[in-house]
Formats: sequence, structure tokens, C-alpha cells
Amino acid sequence: MKFGQMHEVVIENSWFGPPVRGLDEPNGANRNDRQPELQLDGDYGGWRNWLIRFNSFFNGVDVGFASSPDFRNVRVIGNIGGAPQCFSGAGGLTWAYNAWIGGRCGKTDVSLGGYPYRNTRIGSEDFHLTGGRAINLVRGRGRDDRLSRDIDGQRRPRGRARDAGSDEVWPASPSR
Repeated sequence: MKFGQMHEVVIENSWFGPPVRGLDEPNGANRNDRQPELQLDGDYGGWRNWLIRFNSFFNGVDVGFASSPDFRNVRVIGNIGGAPQCFSGAGGLTWAYNAWIGGRCGKTDVSLGGYPYRNTRIGSEDFHLTGGRAINLVRGRGRDDRLSRDIDGQRRPRGRARDAGSDEVWPASPSR
């Protein structure tokens, strides 16, 4: 039975640690399976009205897992994570102000040489930002670019613009 794709979905302000291999494998709970944390399977029709914004990923997001997807108003804005497959030239898909490890998808995205997180150890992840190019990255003025709170409930923006990912750095705080 075919039900069709979910639509009218917002995924925001979340941490996505790496998926791990099965617990029955030696050291399985500590081994990254290298798959994107968020996978949208394109085999079941088009993606319509999705907003994926201000999330902190480890491996990243795959908006067209296993096929050539059809996008209508899919926006990926202000995220951090592993560089995704971009589907360049696909209509209906927008990439903006993301910080990807080793790549870019949109013209306002930046490429990072490494993770800007406090701790990436599996099982002890802490995706609070430590600095770098993700800070003050999201300069857009559209409705999708404006999120007033971060994952900790702290006000955004703190600086000239919003930070990419789920955390807004608070420079005045010595613990951040």
C-alpha cells in the first residue's frame, strides 16, 4: 500500500548524533555507520513544503535518498553537518546559509574543515558551537531565516546575524 510523502514538515533546532552500527557487533554502539541522520526517501513521490533549519548534524542530511527526488518548496537553511548530495539545479529545493564539512550546496553556504562542536564523541555529543565560520552566518531576512530561540532557549541572534546550527553562541558566557 502506498501512502505518499509527508508534507508541511518543519525540523528545527535539533541535534542529530551519528547513527551507530548494531549493538550486537563488536564496539557497535561506538561506531558511526556514516549514514546521514535525516534521510528523505525519494522513491515514494515528491517532497512538498519541508523546512529543515538550524539543526546540528554529524553526518548530515540526505534530501533525496535512493532516487531522483521531486522537490516543491523544500528549504534547507542554517544547518551544520557533513556535506550532503546537493541535487544542483533541482527546482523547488533551496540551500541557504548552511555550514557543511567539506562542501557547499548553495551560494551562501560555507565549507568547514572540521566540526565546530564542543564534543563529537559518540554517546557524549555536545553540539554547542566553539566558534568558526558558522557564527553569524545566517544573514537572511526572510521568514525561514528568522528563528528567535536556540536549542537551549536562548535568544537569537546574539551577534550581527544568527549562528548556523541549533546553538547560538553567547560570547559573554565564560562556559561557552
